[in-house]
Amino acid sequence: MIETSNYLVERINKFSSLDKNTNEGNNFPSKFQENVLVSFTIWLEEKNLSPSTVHTYTKLIKKHQDLSSRFFNITNLQTLFRRRLNRYEPATLHLELSALTCFAKFRKIEMEWEEVAKLLPHRTQKFFSTINPLELKQLKQARYEKNDWIYQRNNLIFDFMFYTGVRIGELVNIKHSDWENNSFKVLGKGNKIRYIFVPDFFVGQLSLNSSNNYLFTTIKGKGLDTCSIEKFITRRTKLAGIKKAITPHTFRRSFATFFNSRKVKLTTIQKLLGHNKLETTANYIHNSREELYADYSKAWEDEEQIIKEKEVFKN
Repeated sequence: MIETSNYLVERINKFSSLDKNTNEGNNFPSKFQENVLVSFTIWLEEKNLSPSTVHTYTKLIKKHQDLSSRFFNITNLQTLFRRRLNRYEPATLHLELSALTCFAKFRKIEMEWEEVAKLLPHRTQKFFSTINPLELKQLKQARYEKNDWIYQRNNLIFDFMFYTGVRIGELVNIKHSDWENNSFKVLGKGNKIRYIFVPDFFVGQLSLNSSNNYLFTTIKGKGLDTCSIEKFITRRTKLAGIKKAITPHTFRRSFATFFNSRKVKLTTIQKLLGHNKLETTANYIHNSREELYADYSKAWEDEEQIIKEKEVFKN
């Protein structure tokens, strides 16, 4: 991550002065646009957003030719999204709106975004894959790594993600020194600090020490990047013969689903995952067909019991 503070302030000030006092902000030439995008990217990183979100938002903003303050008014944005309604999926439209909203905050432009948001259709709730403890075991047994240390490290990462629900961007930044009071201190989205717990039976496998080294490293002791973790998850999934699209975020959803099945309070799961809204946590929980059918059947079992009791009272 780039050192920001003075650099970021300098970029923002430059942008603001050009936008107000010259035509450069209105014409938005490519070189100027590059400078703004650099500043915007740094600003997003300062907010501690995930690398994926930073990349997506920057890519979406880059598509717009005019990002001057004149562009950010309700009429222009309503016209923009009306033209896109029949061309893009609701999820794509909402994502672009989020990127533009974020960019406006970066530029300190105030708008009534609700007037734009009400034009967009509701997003269809998607069903995301989760894994259960048996599938976790299958992933750990599906070995392709020749080096035994790397194989064991990858298995530890599988367990760690499943047991903690940590974000992949948080995982790669955890250090041994973050361990305190039987938990790891992590810096989540929006620079919010939270603590993630680890089961007692798993702590000993982590070989914790008091160093400032990363918890999970390469064989040379350097920190891992998110892409390398995504790649070995994909390879293990294929080798295990699991017919699901498994990503690092799958483990986060699996954590929520597993804890929900153990009757853990939804508010507790929310805090463990670091969600602002309870609704977000609820959307993470995806019960299997078997679990759904079991709950469905319970309702009819109760109904049968009621009928039997009524027959007893009649007699």
